[in-house]
Amino acid sequence: MCIGSTVYDVLSQLKNACDLMWFTQNYMQADTEELQLILFSSHEASGSLNVRGTAINSEPVVKLLGLSCDRDLSFSDHITLLCQKDHDQ
Repeated sequence: MCIGSTVYDVLSQLKNACDLMWFTQNYMQADTEELQLILFSSHEASGSLNVRGTAINSEPVVKLLGLSCDRDLSFSDHITLLCQKDHDQ
């Protein structure tokens, strides 16, 4: 987790973490097709990271352990999906 006063501070910290090959140092491999990036911010923010030559762009909503999280932490997408699934049954 990275914390900064601006989105650019956070992205800079994340880029440095990726440059240090965190995955390799922890004996892990990054599956770039599974990586997601979300920036929690009180205003519209976007950015990207380069991991092993693949650009990972920030998304407005990401799934984490089956929970849809949006950048405002309102969970409205997750609730809508649950209501649709319940209605379809």
